[in-house]
Amino acid sequence: MVDHIVTEFGAVKRTACLSWMRAEKIISIAYLDFREELIQTSEKMKIWRGSNKKGTS
Repeated sequence: MVDHIVTEFGAVKRTACLSWMRAEKIISIAYLDFREELIQTSEKMKIWRGSNKKGTS
């Protein structure tokens, strides 16, 4: 299990998070070109909520 993820866009701690929170954190530090695709995939997996979209676009 990975506790921390670091990219050029930031760092997040994934420990003790619900699935949608993990998705939100990972998307928030993903390369900009991939964020919308990650959101769409998370929606298909039913772990993303419409309210999560704030702050990731």
